[in-house]
Amino acid sequence: MSIRMFIHALRMVFSDLGASLRVTGPLYILAYILISAPFVVFMGSADFASVIGDPTNPPDASGGFALSLLIGVVGYIILSTWLAIAWHRYVLLGETGVSYPKGKVSSYFWRGLGYAIAAFLPTIVIFGMLVTAIGPSFTVAAMMEACVTIVGLYLLFRISMGLPGLCVDRSIDLQQSWRATAPVSGAILGMVVLIAVASTVVTLVLTALLSSGGLAVGLVINLVVGWVQLVVGLSMLTTIYGVAIEGRDLT
Repeated sequence: MSIRMFIHALRMVFSDLGASLRVTGPLYILAYILISAPFVVFMGSADFASVIGDPTNPPDASGGFALSLLIGVVGYIILSTWLAIAWHRYVLLGETGVSYPKGKVSSYFWRGLGYAIAAFLPTIVIFGMLVTAIGPSFTVAAMMEACVTIVGLYLLFRISMGLPGLCVDRSIDLQQSWRATAPVSGAILGMVVLIAVASTVVTLVLTALLSSGGLAVGLVINLVVGWVQLVVGLSMLTTIYGVAIEGRDLT
């Protein structure tokens, strides 16, 4: 069932790519411009290419760059949250409009942030303690990072049914979400493993492409890959909601 859910989520996005782009494309492009503009404006092409290829090597965050980046981050959060709500409503209700969902954006963001903290914070603490007990090494750190990603995403999917529910005016608390997803918990775990493997492959390919391309190539690649990762991730959450909460079939 894991593979069926994974394929179903992909099919949501790519079976009618035109509709997917109409619902999410304008919002994501605007969000991407806001988050990318500070790097393009305040840095040279070579520096920008190195940063997007190596996010651990950020530019000097000072002056105008810091302010513009702050504005970009806030704008990106608002627009990507708006996008998430629009996508959930498109999949679950067939709604193709992208009018601003007044009253839902802040609720979705803060609830999602709370779910992420609840899923990942204890996971990071537990596996961090294990790394300390075993002894730090590159191999151990890589294995623990993979475990944190898989366990954290698994817990996040299990407790986050309230996010799609919020978009369709259905109240689902954390406990209800956990109980509702219990029958498909194994499928969720398998799907998370598939996500981790696919993300690793994409990251390796992306790194290779960015290292051999310039500013324009880097911008286009990051735009496309970022959109796919975001919308497919939302589709996976919506797929679980449809199966666990609404009892839909994976057709």
